[in-house]
Amino acid sequence: MPRPYSIYFPGALFHITARGIEKRNIFLDKRDYERYLKRVAQVKKKFPFNLYSYCLMPNHVHLLLEVKKVPLSKIMQALQTGQTMFFNKKYAHLGHVFEGRYFWLLVEKDPYFLELIRYINLNPVRAGLVDEAEEWEYSSYREIVGLKERELVEREEILSNFSQDQVKAVEEFKDFIKGGLEVTQDDLFGNVGRGQFLGSNKFIARVESRMIKVIGDQREL
Repeated sequence: MPRPYSIYFPGALFHITARGIEKRNIFLDKRDYERYLKRVAQVKKKFPFNLYSYCLMPNHVHLLLEVKKVPLSKIMQALQTGQTMFFNKKYAHLGHVFEGRYFWLLVEKDPYFLELIRYINLNPVRAGLVDEAEEWEYSSYREIVGLKERELVEREEILSNFSQDQVKAVEEFKDFIKGGLEVTQDDLFGNVGRGQFLGSNKFIARVESRMIKVIGDQREL
């Protein structure tokens, strides 16, 4: 899909999908997964952003992130280029690792924030790789519920949507995730409007007006 413009402003929330070229696997062993997560931590430190969920599948990646001052394009370039260089060197591979550019959706935080977190963390279950979300080592689920210490996601902010008591919040989060198996992809993404926006018409109009202003400002520069 052509992208004749770039949208970024502080607080913009994006659901990112990046796939292996020709749907090939981009993670071939445990070290590959861990290397990508290490790269996420490095890029997050260099170009600060909020990360709310991630899931590394054998042939694709899901990220739910909120940009600050650095545009999404710069963040993703650092992530994808670093992983491509690592993969090509390790496996003596030449050429592209990822399928073209990543796909992004600019998301209205309310009401899609929690639904996307649930969708992303249930990917391994829907794919039949595991029976329960907590069994998959390479998603944000284990970090959010306190089973893994990676400090990649904004754990407290996520859990605050369920309860101010962290123990209770974790239990409610687990129940919320389990209930997501009944939500289909069409249920969640059926409201994608004008190509790359997930939200209400009012939200889309507001973003587009801001997008015009950003592009106009860039032309003036």
